[in-house]
Amino acid sequence: MGQKVNSNSFNLERKNKINFFNSIDSSNNYSHILKETVFLQLLLKTFFERHSFLVKECFIVFSSVSLKFYIYVSFLPFMLFEKKKKLNNSEVKHLDFICLFNSFLNEYHLKLYKKVYIFKNLNLNSKKFNLNFKYDKIFRFYKRELFFILGKKLIILLQKTQGSEILFLKVIGHFLRLYYRQRKILNRFFHFLNLLFLFLYKFKIIAGIRLQIKGRLRGTPRSKKYLFQQGQLPTQTVVIPIKYTYSTLCTRYGSVGLKLWIYQ
Repeated sequence: MGQKVNSNSFNLERKNKINFFNSIDSSNNYSHILKETVFLQLLLKTFFERHSFLVKECFIVFSSVSLKFYIYVSFLPFMLFEKKKKLNNSEVKHLDFICLFNSFLNEYHLKLYKKVYIFKNLNLNSKKFNLNFKYDKIFRFYKRELFFILGKKLIILLQKTQGSEILFLKVIGHFLRLYYRQRKILNRFFHFLNLLFLFLYKFKIIAGIRLQIKGRLRGTPRSKKYLFQQGQLPTQTVVIPIKYTYSTLCTRYGSVGLKLWIYQ
């Protein structure tokens, strides 16, 4: 037996091709809501990431019973480590984009519907990290670097949350976007990644990890492949759950492919 699907989702080209929220109470237009929520999620992700907020999850749920829009975003504030200032959840809620997003929804006859924004800040307290002393000792030569603090945050997220491999790859991609033309800093960052993977495997936070970077870095005329791996990754075994994620980074010299495998 195949998986059952909602039959309304196949009626995407049926009625109201211009405005998908014109008659939102009609059951025929439910398929248009399913179609356009993907666009709204992409709009939220791009806004947060352009303002130095690395998004882990973004969901938009519409409740026709309570007439509410539930918008959930979980993020890691990269801006906190760049500008070295504290950021509360109340400050995120008063972003100018919220007013812009509300006016965008109101254009589609949604003024009577209540918008519920749920923001989750993943900036966990690193003082309660049980391997804090060992981390500071191993990475003592990188204390002045920006990725020193973020490396500790990523280890905490791998221990306490699920699906954090997406944030792991986004942080790596963010630093590659900053350092892809600077050979000395990029070599230093690659050495830090080797130590970080060894730290994760040595203290049994993960059983295996592999990172593949392919593209033009360090000013090379041709693309190269960089591989970082620690532990075991039995990719041919179906039973073992291996988390995989990929991303593409656009630079001035072309695109850079990032692939990450994690075996926890």
